[in-house]
Amino acid sequence: MKQFKKTILIKATSSAGMSMTSNAEHHTLIYFCKWLINDYKIIVSGIENNSKLTKELSNLGVEIRSPLIKYLFIKKLKVFLHIPVSLINTFFDTYKSKPDLLICLGGVFYNGFGVLISGKILNIKTLVRSAEDHIGLISFENPYKFNYYYLKLKALLSRIVIKNSNYFLTVGEWSINYFRKTYKLSEKNSFMIPGPVDKSITEKKAFNIDSSFLKIKIQKKYKIEKNKKLIFFV
Repeated sequence: MKQFKKTILIKATSSAGMSMTSNAEHHTLIYFCKWLINDYKIIVSGIENNSKLTKELSNLGVEIRSPLIKYLFIKKLKVFLHIPVSLINTFFDTYKSKPDLLICLGGVFYNGFGVLISGKILNIKTLVRSAEDHIGLISFENPYKFNYYYLKLKALLSRIVIKNSNYFLTVGEWSINYFRKTYKLSEKNSFMIPGPVDKSITEKKAFNIDSSFLKIKIQKKYKIEKNKKLIFFV
């Protein structure tokens, strides 16, 4: 008798694989699919264009589903459509697929909101990943500018999504500790995966430069006095 695999529907950002190709969303998508593809049917929805990422996922056996509504071509105006477009696209894909778990891996304030609403309406468990500190970012903005109120909205929606989803995921130990403390999350329902290593610093050529040369170069560039102590973080 044929056994049917349970289905996981992953909602990715429309631009996944096209910009910031080594970010947490890209890393988590590959990480998840490699470990789960043998035991689950995985559908990734929301990515508008083919890229190296979509090829990698297809080669793993992941089903790539284009969004019902595409809007990246609108460019700067797309910021006003993030939330309504994500709500429609996510609900459509969720209703069509009827997954056992609905995941948001990017855009917690709009994709996460769509995932949360779809999950509540269709009675499907949800998991959201976040790596952005929207609450902290507000303090850097001018309260008399549009971006300040836009960040307030993002922070509000992010809080609603993170606190009301069944499970929360982030990348890195510092991040999970921050979110658990800030949003008062339970350790039973909040998790982390290790972050990607920056490949550029593992290349041999990165270690062939004399440290004294780097110090002199930095001192000259930033006009730092020679008797000052420097701590160089990579």
